[in-house]
Amino acid sequence: MDLLIDALRAALGADGVLTGAALEERYQSPWTRLGAPLAVLRPASTQAVAEILRLASAAGAAVVPWGGRTGLVDGCLADGALALSLDRMAAIEAIDPVAGTMTVQAGCVLQTACEAASAEGLLLPLDLGSRGSATIGGTIATNAGGNRVLRYGMMRDMVLGLEAVLADGTVIQAMSPLIKNNAGYDLKQLFIGSEGTLGVVTRAVLRLRPAPVSQDTAIVGVERFSALPQLLRRLERDLGGLLSAFEVMWSGFHDLVTSPPARGRPPLDGRYPFYVLVESLGGDVAGDAARFEAALAKALEAGEIADAAVASSKAQREAMWALRDDVAQTARDGPIIAFDVSLPIAAMEAYVATVQAQLAARWPDLGPPAVFGHLGDGNLHLIVRLAEVTPAGRRAVEDIVYGPLQTVGGSISAEHGVGLQKRAFLHLSRGPAEIDLMRRLKHALDPDGATLADNGVTACFANPGTSEMQFVAALDREPRMRGVLCLFEGVATGAADGYGRMTGTPACTLLHLGPGYANGAANLHNARRAFTPVVNIIGDHATFHRGHDAPLNSDIAALAAPNSLWIKSAETADAVGPLAAEAVAASLGPPGGNACLILPADSAWSATTVIGPVVTAPPRVEPDLDEVEALAARLKAARKPVLLIGGAACGEAGLAAAGRIAAAGVRVLTDTFVARQARGAGRFAPDRMHYFGEMALGDLEGVDLMALVGTTRPVAFFAYPERPSVLVPDGCDTVVLGGRGTDGTAALRALADALDAPAEGPVESLVRPSAPQGPLTPAAIGQSVARHLPARTIVSDDAVTCGLPIFQATQTAAPHDWLMLTGGAIGQGIPLAIGAAVACPDRKVVALSGDGAAMYTVQGLWTIVREQLDVTVVVFANHAYRILDIEMYRTSGGPAGPAARELLDLGAPRIDWLNLARALGLPATRADTAQAFDEAMAWAMARPGPAFIEAAL
Repeated sequence: MDLLIDALRAALGADGVLTGAALEERYQSPWTRLGAPLAVLRPASTQAVAEILRLASAAGAAVVPWGGRTGLVDGCLADGALALSLDRMAAIEAIDPVAGTMTVQAGCVLQTACEAASAEGLLLPLDLGSRGSATIGGTIATNAGGNRVLRYGMMRDMVLGLEAVLADGTVIQAMSPLIKNNAGYDLKQLFIGSEGTLGVVTRAVLRLRPAPVSQDTAIVGVERFSALPQLLRRLERDLGGLLSAFEVMWSGFHDLVTSPPARGRPPLDGRYPFYVLVESLGGDVAGDAARFEAALAKALEAGEIADAAVASSKAQREAMWALRDDVAQTARDGPIIAFDVSLPIAAMEAYVATVQAQLAARWPDLGPPAVFGHLGDGNLHLIVRLAEVTPAGRRAVEDIVYGPLQTVGGSISAEHGVGLQKRAFLHLSRGPAEIDLMRRLKHALDPDGATLADNGVTACFANPGTSEMQFVAALDREPRMRGVLCLFEGVATGAADGYGRMTGTPACTLLHLGPGYANGAANLHNARRAFTPVVNIIGDHATFHRGHDAPLNSDIAALAAPNSLWIKSAETADAVGPLAAEAVAASLGPPGGNACLILPADSAWSATTVIGPVVTAPPRVEPDLDEVEALAARLKAARKPVLLIGGAACGEAGLAAAGRIAAAGVRVLTDTFVARQARGAGRFAPDRMHYFGEMALGDLEGVDLMALVGTTRPVAFFAYPERPSVLVPDGCDTVVLGGRGTDGTAALRALADALDAPAEGPVESLVRPSAPQGPLTPAAIGQSVARHLPARTIVSDDAVTCGLPIFQATQTAAPHDWLMLTGGAIGQGIPLAIGAAVACPDRKVVALSGDGAAMYTVQGLWTIVREQLDVTVVVFANHAYRILDIEMYRTSGGPAGPAARELLDLGAPRIDWLNLARALGLPATRADTAQAFDEAMAWAMARPGPAFIEAAL
């Protein structure tokens, strides 16, 4: 990167490249995060912009365009990238009063351009609260709207032509000043609203309008929302097209901007639910004023407004607009999150009420959001105040604000753009085909797009080496992908498993050749047994180097085969993208699992213009209704039937249907270990298949029919002398309803209907146990966990012998999800928790781990701290492989002798878990009594972020 900076200094001069203190002194923003760019580049010409992008493209460096840095969606965040500022390209090149056009460079500040137009008796209609800092290039890149969209349209409607530079340095000249120009594609439209993702706008031809002579302004009070659209249409009609602004302020916002310490004061004597700032611009001072007041009088007579204050001077007009622009008042009592959405006017009242109710239910003490907007163009701004803005809190608010928009045909961004903040919600406003076309356009103009990210793979759990450095470098160019460093491959693979279990979509791992894959194989075995979608990117030697049998050379495909349902090697650069898409599709199944893409180093470092397609998850197979009816008849006829479920059937919806079946008289069990089970208050709690075979068969004695949904015939974990392997009683028939690829929830619903089951089954009530007393035991620990577990917690269970009492105790805890050791390979608990926390940053995660199991992947503690994940790790320190004590007795008929015990004991030396956790950065505590553990659990659940508890048993 130093070589690139040197080349850029040579091309731009000393003033053209700012780094270090010079950068920090000049570039700040109270509006948006800027991050820590490598440098700020300040070209003085279009040719210099082209050279910057050419050099950056060749070096694989990311470039983030900066305008006035007043955006509100983190579109300027340039961590580890080059920031491109056009502040030295700020000239107004020409104004043509006859044609009504302005030719201007992109770095020109909006207010400067507006004043230059006004000096010529013309109007540049764009008007924003950030007019004094926003630049022309930035307003074009974001397709800015503002206060006069109702009359003049968005920025798109003011751009006649523009010049832009593509990622490879190609300059696109589309500077035609013509209003009518249908000679082929209107290429300027590609760049307007693209937020700099398709190219950097450097110059533009803007359409100007005659400057208005009259300006009539008023604020009116409105009693009910239904009167607002009536008032809007009246003013549009009665003012003959002169209405330029229709700004609505909900009473909460109005109260903020008209009460101290705000400078504004109420323009009306009464208090109303809504206040509207209306303005008309025209060419006849006396006639327009009369028409304006007449329209308001008619609205007052019709009951559409309750009162009005008309500005009689420039000072009064500016005071009214100052109320609308004083958005800073919303932050005077604490941190805020600002939203910019649009939706049909008819849906607004219900939408705002829904959002207010959901926010109040979640944060009852914080007050309602401030709401205001342009309304005439369907644009609303909502500003939510929180006591503290955390990632989890932000995501919870975003879900509340954005969630209802999809059903009413709304947009997550009316005028602010998408930036980095809104990418995760884009699907609520744009369909899959639209998003796919956006991706293809991006790749056509900037071929460095990443197929994995295009297909929704946005988390990479990595332990890379030399052969993977090209992939690592590509992360700098792909802001959609979050790279998470893991100090051991088994942590990376387990984390990908946890991520996939919670999202249903794959994360990728990045592993170093065959030995790296082998280090992660145990947790990929667990992922295979959980049917979790995972894409493993396994680096390999360059194709021309493999034949020399270098020290790290191995048969990667053979190593990966036992755990994988798809393995291919990208032997050329052109094969990488298509195979990456194929790997994602394969991982999704159904039923899902590990896909391994082997990536030779030369395929990664060679240039290509081929990008893989965007794939869609295949639907689960619908159950065969004839099979459902036949099974229902057999269950009704059976003397003692049971239903055994697994897989996706153990989700909340599947368990609700299973509860109905239980209410119809069929006992329901889950597999001993399932990938993810919804549990706690409000959920049906099925029984669980016993771990030991003889106990399972004893529990199933007399069962004559076993129905299987989402699982297969149960077998014992291990074989023992003179004990059966298959856990199906003699004389019991088994019936499989669909296979692993069948929609288990749909199958259970159909079966419940066929059984004429009740509409609802039994569910657990919330029971918080009293504080445990006395010695520390697994049962006491379970009591504390059940007491303190927050709602929606994710529990990653690798607790081995301590786990069952905790599982039983939490049956009536707050609603939560439980992730289990599906493949039996211990060392899963901490990594699985990492992946779950990355997937669900708004949820607390608890990892329960035996001390032997935790030592397999203890490196995961470091990753938890590095990523500041909301994970509490509980390690049960009994300093022994306790499960093997049991198995020794079961397999050999007696306890371990002195020599055998040496292989089961972890106490010599004793692991100092408290200091080990602290050395890796975790806030940690040790508990050796039930009371102490209860206090530790309360401490960990009350605080966000990493925590560690050693349960000294």
